[in-house]
Amino acid sequence: MPKVDLGKRHVRIMGMTPNGFLQFEFSIGDPALAVELVLRLPAFREFCAANAVTFIGEADHGLSAPKETLGSLARSVGLRDSAQEMSGAS
Repeated sequence: MPKVDLGKRHVRIMGMTPNGFLQFEFSIGDPALAVELVLRLPAFREFCAANAVTFIGEADHGLSAPKETLGSLARSVGLRDSAQEMSGAS
């Protein structure tokens, strides 16, 4: 059985509800095993900062949506340069 790094935390943005909630998946260790969460954008930013998340896109796990989906949605909810700002990458 492969070791799981519990220090790695991942977020995959799934969408935005009509009433302004951000839908996303959150995983610890294994991105294939995730929980679905819904937060307002300010709470989502705090959640991501507190968990030092790495953003992943649908294409990372063989799904059909292109990686650009993540960047487009992130920009549409006000995250500067997609997920890089939130993950601490430059």
